[in-house]
Amino acid sequence: MYRKLLTPLLALALATPVMAHDEDSPKHKAIKYRQSAMTLIGANFKPMGAMIKGEIPFDAAVMARHAKDLGAVASIDILRGFPQDSDGKGSKAKPEIWFEWDDFKAKL
Repeated sequence: MYRKLLTPLLALALATPVMAHDEDSPKHKAIKYRQSAMTLIGANFKPMGAMIKGEIPFDAAVMARHAKDLGAVASIDILRGFPQDSDGKGSKAKPEIWFEWDDFKAKL
């Protein structure tokens, strides 16, 4: 009985420092940075797009607020969230970004 309980606990104890270290890695921080920026962009673009498409009522004050917030997000250095070798686990970024870096950078 104790062995069945001890084995998963031991595995968790051994894995925890590795998981904690991974969250502090520059790669993980870059991924979290860009995901946070993209979340903010989406949170502003989605309602703006919905208003333009007529999916929700148009409200000039709400549109202006989203535009202002979107402008603030656009002023940060989003490319800082895409350092070389920051693809892979935890990232939803397409691999093409790094193969077509100049094109990605220009479009961003």
